[in-house]
Amino acid sequence: MNQRAKFTYRDFYDVPRMIVLNHRGQKLLLDCKFDDSLDDYPATYRLYILPPEIAENSETSWASMPSKAVRYVGEIPVSHVVSDHTKRAELETSVIDSLLIGPTPARQEGAIMAKYTVITMPGDGIGNQVLPESLRVLKAVGFDAEYIHADIGWDCWCAQGNALPDRTIELLTKHKLGLFGAITSKPNKAAQAELKPELQGKGYVYYSPIVTMRQKFNLDICMRPCAGFAGNALNYIRKKADGGYGELGFDEPKIDTTVFRQGTEGLYAGVEWTNPPENVRAALNSHTRFKAFASVPGPEIAVSCRIITRKAAQRIVTSAFEYAKKRGFKGVTICEKPNVVRETSGMMEEVAKEVAKNYPGIALWSTNIDAQLMWLNKNPEEYNVIVSSNLFGDILSDAFAGLVGGLGFAASGNIGDDVAVFEPTHGSAPKYAELNPPIVNPIAMILSAAMMLDHVGEDEKANRIREAIADVVREGKVRTYDMMRFTGGPKAISQGAASTVQMTDAILEKLK
Repeated sequence: MNQRAKFTYRDFYDVPRMIVLNHRGQKLLLDCKFDDSLDDYPATYRLYILPPEIAENSETSWASMPSKAVRYVGEIPVSHVVSDHTKRAELETSVIDSLLIGPTPARQEGAIMAKYTVITMPGDGIGNQVLPESLRVLKAVGFDAEYIHADIGWDCWCAQGNALPDRTIELLTKHKLGLFGAITSKPNKAAQAELKPELQGKGYVYYSPIVTMRQKFNLDICMRPCAGFAGNALNYIRKKADGGYGELGFDEPKIDTTVFRQGTEGLYAGVEWTNPPENVRAALNSHTRFKAFASVPGPEIAVSCRIITRKAAQRIVTSAFEYAKKRGFKGVTICEKPNVVRETSGMMEEVAKEVAKNYPGIALWSTNIDAQLMWLNKNPEEYNVIVSSNLFGDILSDAFAGLVGGLGFAASGNIGDDVAVFEPTHGSAPKYAELNPPIVNPIAMILSAAMMLDHVGEDEKANRIREAIADVVREGKVRTYDMMRFTGGPKAISQGAASTVQMTDAILEKLK
């Protein structure tokens, strides 16, 4: 469980009407916002920062509290408040933190609104630890934003049978910009077993919410930069050609690679069956190469479709070439397997050749996915821009991340025509989520926030963040457990590793 804050409140029906609490040295007010479609049942709370002199035990002061607030911060779903109807309640502190980091002007008449609205989705596990840290950094560089919390992930699945709630979809549709922490995903049988008993056997099917989000909003351009920071002990090194040892017997290639991964199609499209229905089986039987499987009983065969469309292939390849042009790189590598996966990889390569004609100053190179992974250990610095289909891009970006420090440094952006969501590529790491203090590396999440700044044109702020991270890594005084090659666990801090918060503090110090 996440840590919870306790507070006093004034009742309204069966939920707190107004809440006053002290959190991290600030006095806060949560005021119910009503949803007319739900017969005036409260749907969300507005979160305000109060002046410290307001007394929460003064009955006459409740009604006037919103007007006396010094700042409006954002909204929190009512579902996050746990009330026992004794004037005491609890609220997950991560939900408060995800909103409270970036102070924005009050939403009072005549007040100036924030320039941006960002939907924050901490999700599961360590997502609740790292996302608030990224908001601290965004505040430090002066990013003018209002943050609205939204639910996503495993708890939503277990309680509702939907890991991506409709309200979250509505918020992203409206505001078009999101920061996402991490999710827990499990195989279908395990997912079914963890549904609420009353939902089991009702036909609910678990789908990864981030995959669903990409498809729902056509977030087909997935950018995954993998760049090494000088001084990082986790950076890739190799022996020199003469095979010597000692101080001069190795070199550290400067890796600056961005993988462009097609984000909505391929094997992640979700078109698959175990025991395919008769019409699907008939279609498969029409292919001559399926004869080898014709006698396999239905329950013993599973099929996943790899779907590539020309339009999506053109978009991801064009994005890769545009990026190479912007950065001044000399070439783009298309990484597929057209010699074996002839139709789908063949289309990707064919489209890449067509698009390359529009960029005469940028070379197009072609590699097979298996050979490319081998060459990562030989000359990774020669590959600045790689474009690939969904699964191959996923594999490649993780492999490159391993050369520049691991998933603690791996950020990504999921970008569509209208909506963009930025996230670290690591998972929810539930075994670390309960540790107090948190020990996970927040840099990947902070770099994802910097990518969001790039996306909205706040390049100067984004570069300041990356430079601050580079300074901290170069100095080597503050390192999380992964940067020290420790085994993650409760002993990491006592062994000298920095906590999640301490790493962010060090970055904030460089931003002053």
